Amino acid sequence: KIKKVLPTDAEVTGFVGSGEPGHRDGPGVIAEFHEPGGVSVAADKVYVADTNNHAIRVADLRTQEVTTLELEWE
Repeated sequence: KIKKVLPTDAEVTGFVGSGEPGHRDGPGVIAEFHEPGGVSVAADKVYVADTNNHAIRVADLRTQEVTTLELEWE
């Protein structure tokens, strides 16, 4: 699960992820991660290093939709 921290309000809430380990894309509340290990934000997207899935997951900041980044190797 990826959480949102609001220091000014001393509040922590869930952002995306069901809290169950797995690899499921979709709306934030049903998406599954398996040991997210780091995050980066760019262009209204949160990029998550999903360690045990060996994947980069992408959560849209506006819609909270989670997808898996597809990389093409040449």
